[in-house]
Amino acid sequence: MPLSRKKQLLDTRCGAMGHDDLRRAICKLNYRSAILKADSLLEETIQALKDALTRSFREATRAALTEALDQIREMDAGAFDNAARDALMQGIERHVGADALRSAMRPTVIDLSDVLYRAGQQEVAQGAGVDIAFGKPDRDALSILTEGNLYWVGRHWDAHTHQSFDRILSEYFDKGMTRDDLARRIAADFGTLSDKSAHYWDTLADHVATKTRELGRTKAYSRAGVEYVKVRAHMDAKTSDVCKAMHGRVIAVTRLEDQADAYLGAIKRGNMVAAKESWTMHGDGGGLADKPTSALPAGTGAPPYHHRCRTITVMYFAPTSDVDRWKEAVENREKLPRKDMADLVERLAQAKWRSPQQMKGHYKKHGDSWGSLEAYSAAAVNMIRRGKRDVYLSVRGGRLKAVFVEPYQGRKGPSNRMVVVDVAGQQIETMHKRSTLLNKIDDVSVQVQSGRGIMKWLKSMM
Repeated sequence: MPLSRKKQLLDTRCGAMGHDDLRRAICKLNYRSAILKADSLLEETIQALKDALTRSFREATRAALTEALDQIREMDAGAFDNAARDALMQGIERHVGADALRSAMRPTVIDLSDVLYRAGQQEVAQGAGVDIAFGKPDRDALSILTEGNLYWVGRHWDAHTHQSFDRILSEYFDKGMTRDDLARRIAADFGTLSDKSAHYWDTLADHVATKTRELGRTKAYSRAGVEYVKVRAHMDAKTSDVCKAMHGRVIAVTRLEDQADAYLGAIKRGNMVAAKESWTMHGDGGGLADKPTSALPAGTGAPPYHHRCRTITVMYFAPTSDVDRWKEAVENREKLPRKDMADLVERLAQAKWRSPQQMKGHYKKHGDSWGSLEAYSAAAVNMIRRGKRDVYLSVRGGRLKAVFVEPYQGRKGPSNRMVVVDVAGQQIETMHKRSTLLNKIDDVSVQVQSGRGIMKWLKSMM
């Protein structure tokens, strides 16, 4: 059946997606495995949460504005004292305060937390080929998690709304505003509050969804007997530095479980500082790019690693070849032992250009300073085989690459002669000169290895 027809049947069963209908999104998600990709439906569900949170907040701000304006109209002229100020703030808080927002948005957050937690579990169950029952431990975890999610709903009052209106009321005293001035100012601020808050609700919905789904996956990994997972970032122009730094790493499920338990335990105790510390949000690369997986700091294990994070974990399968084992070490930002480097370099000593056409193409682009085509090709082979050069490893397009580097002083400053070789295919890909070794298209950036002098060492062992 064509995908468009399947989607039409899904819309008929659950109702076409409206602007703010969370229930329809959840219904669609429940049929995801048979009809559409889960990621697509998860995006619809997350968008429905964003719409629902924004709508609830707009309704609350309208009610708060109505009550505030009524209170101002009923005030006696010149009678606005601290008691009146407190009454006005209390009226606003009744509608958009922490408790009010948590109460208004609780059904929405409960629904989304439940469906995303279950979705994470089912994704693991399907991948592992096992059945994972939803039981009391899951209900308990979801109950705690929901309270944590609602905490951040309520934080909007302290982080945004309270400060804004407290400032307005202070200015009423300090600047001698009239009641009409105060009414106009409050109406104007309420008018823009929903738009200003949209970013908060969007970010919160993304974060809640990603973390809830990943917690469901973590619990499922443990029950399915999965011991390790692999971090998989969505690699494109929008990928954050921290997700690039985490991509490809192999993480023990016990580490994820400890992180989840610490997070849920902190929420249960009402210690949100400890909860934040147990699940670090990195504003930048976090200094993780060159840090081995074995040395990752506490609080860094499962995604999300930052707000609006798109990274997930997937089941890990042990390497079945030396090349896969070397690639795994690079993905974990671990240096290869010298014996492994010797095996890798010995393997690449037999490397050849992928084809004569490829060699000629790269010679046309980069070969001027090497003279003839033959000299260019010979220089590439010699760079691999001689001992006086550095060896770096990276992962690009899911494949392990070796980069043989010889630094030199160019006319415009320090530069590098380099040869890039595909390790699995034993194929020379290019030889060129470049001032930097970093390449934006690498999945895992180049890491220096103990490769200098390897060929000389190999010959001495023969």
